[in-house]
Amino acid sequence: MSTTERRLWRLAAWLLATLTPAIGPAQPLRLQLPPAAQIQADANEVVDARQIVVLALSAADADRLLAQALPRSYRLQRRETLQALSLHLLVLQMPPGMGGAAAIRELEQLVPGVTAGVNHAFTPAPIAVTPRGRSYANAMIGWPAQGCQAELAVGVIDAALGPSGSGLAGADLVVKDFTGGRQAQTGHARMLAQLIAGPGRLGGVRMFHAAVVADHADRPAVASADAMVSALNWLAASAVRLVNVSLAGPYNKLLDQALQGAVAQGMVVVASAGNDGADSPPRYPAAFAGVLAVTAVDAAGQVYANAVRGTHIDYAAPGVEVLIDQGARSIYVSGTSVAAPFVTARLAADPGIRRARTVDDARALLDLSVRDLGLAGPDPVFGAGLIHMAEPCRPAPRQPATPAPTPAARAPG
Repeated sequence: MSTTERRLWRLAAWLLATLTPAIGPAQPLRLQLPPAAQIQADANEVVDARQIVVLALSAADADRLLAQALPRSYRLQRRETLQALSLHLLVLQMPPGMGGAAAIRELEQLVPGVTAGVNHAFTPAPIAVTPRGRSYANAMIGWPAQGCQAELAVGVIDAALGPSGSGLAGADLVVKDFTGGRQAQTGHARMLAQLIAGPGRLGGVRMFHAAVVADHADRPAVASADAMVSALNWLAASAVRLVNVSLAGPYNKLLDQALQGAVAQGMVVVASAGNDGADSPPRYPAAFAGVLAVTAVDAAGQVYANAVRGTHIDYAAPGVEVLIDQGARSIYVSGTSVAAPFVTARLAADPGIRRARTVDDARALLDLSVRDLGLAGPDPVFGAGLIHMAEPCRPAPRQPATPAPTPAARAPG
């Protein structure tokens, strides 16, 4: 099947979905387990080697698990009801001398149906700052100089934005901390948010920003799996349907289950492929089947040297020496983290996004104007190709001074 035929089939499927009401409940979730060797290789990529995290399908199952686990010397550190995802989260400390694999086996046997896993660490994909470059990115994807009106709210799961909202005049910010007060100040989130809602980008966008990157005792500036799950629940409860995640890490079955639940409700998640190099195994959440994985290219359409490759790559976007205006000075930044916000903004500005109900609907919108790169058709380097604006967006409104971010209402847990 040619690339054109594939796009037409996706367009037909999208049109059918927009005209057909949803039928029946979602199918049971099946975890997307990678090869055992990959799981073993990532075994030590955790925020706390003594923590085990559990997702239960009901409060009764969570109670039953605690009733059996606490006498076995597990200690409860945190419990949270994830109402929007219909899950119950428990963070436990393992008994002395017990390893993660043994704890997973024991807990899942105590109450069949619960999902237990170690608390993996996810790192903000590094952004390289260089003193050279040029402003090519907007022209490369057909983004208008005046910016675009956002057609729906945007969620961001990343590090803390910092003390002020400067540089985000196009955004009405709602922020929530999922780090327990241990926010890591990396500057990573600020740059990504500027690519989404800075001058000339999206205007009139309500941005829900979840700070998940924390300084842990043994791992500075990483996001824990349980914080990311809690952030997904908050965004789902806030009816946010488009989410940018520029974090990368190992496969995690808890994040797998939570993401599948969010995606089943219509959430579209855009994630950076990761900057661990061409020989790296797939990084998550980009490698999950229901997530749009984004790689980075330069002004000539060449892939970023450090980008992760693989059959899971969906799209390419500008991400090498991209200009970011920081007021008194301008910087040029590189990485797959830089590329993902272009895809997020492209979707948020598309007039058809309001009718999109699934991630496949979002793919169909992108495929209407994607430009093939590399080998003909989808490939493991560029995916389907370079994103491009499909049709004129609504011009962004004039951007007043940025209002102070609005703290989110405190959620349980």
